[in-house]
Amino acid sequence: MKFSILERIGLLNILSPEGSFVTYGMIMDLRKELSFSAKEIKDYKIVEQNGRVTWDNNLEKLKEIEINDVIQKIIRKALEKLDKEEKINEASASLYKRFVLQVK
Repeated sequence: MKFSILERIGLLNILSPEGSFVTYGMIMDLRKELSFSAKEIKDYKIVEQNGRVTWDNNLEKLKEIEINDVIQKIIRKALEKLDKEEKINEASASLYKRFVLQVK
């Protein structure tokens, strides 16, 4: 799957750094893939100020990241929880469409 910077940030925010013994390693591997390299930070001009992350949309390229079925279920569950709590935001809305609505 290809993810934008905003979607990557959204996934990093919803994926807990904890899990069952079976899923913990997969979650941590995915969090590493979603994180930004020093090159990406420089190339996309990613800056964090006052708790807000910005970047140059004109320079952004989607990143291909493999998401297995187990992780997809974990993401879907986290997004459904956000929806029930009425906490869907800009970073999670497109993820909700992709992982929850397109599955149904």
